[in-house]
Amino acid sequence: MTTEKTRRPLMLTLVRASLLLVAVLLASPAKAHAYADPGTGAFVYQAAYAAFLGGTFYIRRFLDRIWRRRK
Repeated sequence: MTTEKTRRPLMLTLVRASLLLVAVLLASPAKAHAYADPGTGAFVYQAAYAAFLGGTFYIRRFLDRIWRRRK
């Protein structure tokens, strides 16, 4: 007979194993039948740079609002 104490670690182990399996499946390479032109890489770098700067600006404005309220 299983009790609540033995069920919880078993469920936790199953959840962890499932998450690990999903991560491994998503990280494994697959054949890609596509073409990416040379400008695609530059576009990806530009998008990442813009997201970083936009996020930094947003966090800075958010923190400024919090610090103004404390004073």
